[in-house]
Amino acid sequence: MSLIAVALSIDAFSIAICLSLSVRNHGAKDALTVATYFGFFQAFMPVIGYFIGSFFSGYIADYGHWVVSAILFFIGGKIIAESILAPKPREFSLKIMFLLTLAIATSLDAFAVGISFAFTDINIYYASVYIGMITFLISVIGVKIGIYCSKKLSNWSEMIAGIVLIALGLKALIEHLW
Repeated sequence: MSLIAVALSIDAFSIAICLSLSVRNHGAKDALTVATYFGFFQAFMPVIGYFIGSFFSGYIADYGHWVVSAILFFIGGKIIAESILAPKPREFSLKIMFLLTLAIATSLDAFAVGISFAFTDINIYYASVYIGMITFLISVIGVKIGIYCSKKLSNWSEMIAGIVLIALGLKALIEHLW
């Protein structure tokens, strides 16, 4: 279960780093906010997948990667454009719809894992809480790493964050096309 939880949280970890790289003046509250969104959706989506079972599995397998890739391409491109057009420090702004979109996009794989859990004798409630807790902790660490790196990388941090998000979108696309 630990390997599944860590594997599911890697995307959230990467996005948490990118979020904290792309803006300045973060605080502990911001790290907890990001981690809460990611942890909640990583815990919630396996439960949904579990109860829906295989009904939507073909749809998610066929189209989920396109949705995730498009979202990451868009957000990465937006961050790069903003770093070029307005390269000044900004406050760490966490809009609800922005975080909600990222949290859902990074938890689609958890939904698919939930579908696979429906065919096992796993306790879905225990598994989902465990996955959510691991994602929460790993996301806090990701934000902290991003904060540290943004101080070291200064003006390049936004550009790097955008490039990493686009690379993650490309990775999601390539994994599902191969």
